[in-house]
Amino acid sequence: MGNNPPGAHHETLARGVRHHGRSKLFEFLRGAVARDESALSYAQIAAQLNLTEAAVKMAVQRLRARYREILRSEIVETVSSPDEVEEEIRHLFSAFGP
Repeated sequence: MGNNPPGAHHETLARGVRHHGRSKLFEFLRGAVARDESALSYAQIAAQLNLTEAAVKMAVQRLRARYREILRSEIVETVSSPDEVEEEIRHLFSAFGP
């Protein structure tokens, strides 16, 4: 979308996390953020990183929210009017959804 190559949104998200010194956390959470079935459970991630499960859940929520912001800002660049953003998001997810 926009001028960014495929996967750029994921890299933008990763760059932001790295900037805050949380690279290891991001590597563990990337599957959970994408809802990848092969991702570790929150409990497993928490044990690996010496965090609480609640902290992992909160980190996933924050990453998903940030990803939505990045995605939305890119979509705004590709549509004719802001009113089309939600429709474009629905179309995008239906194209990649189950």
